[in-house]
Amino acid sequence: MSSKVNVTVSQDGRGNFRTITEAVKNAPFNSSERYVIYIKAGFYMEEMVVVKQSNIMFLGDGMGKTVMRTTRSSVDGQNIQQSANLDSVIQGSDFIAQDMSFQNTAAIEKYQAVALKNDGDKSVFYRCSFEGHQDTLYVNQGRQFYRECEISGTIDFIFGDASAVFQKCTIKVRTPIKGEANVITAQGRENVNLNTAISIQDCLIINGEPCPGMPCLDPQVVKTYLGRPWMKYSRTMIMQSFIDFLVDPAGWLPHEGKEKTCTYREFQNRGPGADTSRRVRWLDYKAIDDPREAMTYTVNSLIQGDEWIPATGVPYVSGLI
Repeated sequence: MSSKVNVTVSQDGRGNFRTITEAVKNAPFNSSERYVIYIKAGFYMEEMVVVKQSNIMFLGDGMGKTVMRTTRSSVDGQNIQQSANLDSVIQGSDFIAQDMSFQNTAAIEKYQAVALKNDGDKSVFYRCSFEGHQDTLYVNQGRQFYRECEISGTIDFIFGDASAVFQKCTIKVRTPIKGEANVITAQGRENVNLNTAISIQDCLIINGEPCPGMPCLDPQVVKTYLGRPWMKYSRTMIMQSFIDFLVDPAGWLPHEGKEKTCTYREFQNRGPGADTSRRVRWLDYKAIDDPREAMTYTVNSLIQGDEWIPATGVPYVSGLI
């Protein structure tokens, strides 16, 4: 996709601003046209970049090249729910980020350490990476779409109560603290009447720390699960994706009795970790083969993407692959 650049952020002073914070503060509110902030390659360590405006786009030079980085964590006395430990918070609607990385490089012993919190309705992340350990990506609310992104972490590293679809993404499981298990998703639906869910479609779920000639994550030592219910009515779908050997045969992890009320689905997955014959036997866990039910979790059904994603220019699949 091509976009007209409105302002440039460059740490060498050759742009309109030296920091992302300055560029965001000077961006218009409720613009009828997309306002594009081009962020040149570099590592941007800034305190709380909060995007409150609508119709903002961050355009970088590529994953690992344009990087927003923080080291804040819950161990530093911050509160996940209050967002005080976050590097970036997206609040405005119709936000787009392309070709950049969001990192939290806090040591794994710091536990909860969010790289990005997204509250933005109709938000799109294209060819972006989210890197951390526990609680990497906080998909808090709104309709969200992630395409060709990379997300890495250990515990609950995709979590929140948005309606979020991940399509053609690479989900990289890292090595946790000794004695702990990995959990990829922790969806947070509290109201059974809300149409919120995490949907992972046509993605790769793989070892994020490969070692030459052998896997770093030994499933006999470190257990990895597709998800656990953060809130009572947690709702998650894994479909048409590749699941590597590292996922435990049970698939899903109990949490505080909420497995009795959560809704978890798997559909047409492949790979050595996709065998559902030994999955959990919870009341509303199902490995389904009915495409009509699977359609509930697609881009158009879950986030009404056909109404707003075409205008972003980002490629997507509306229904099943």
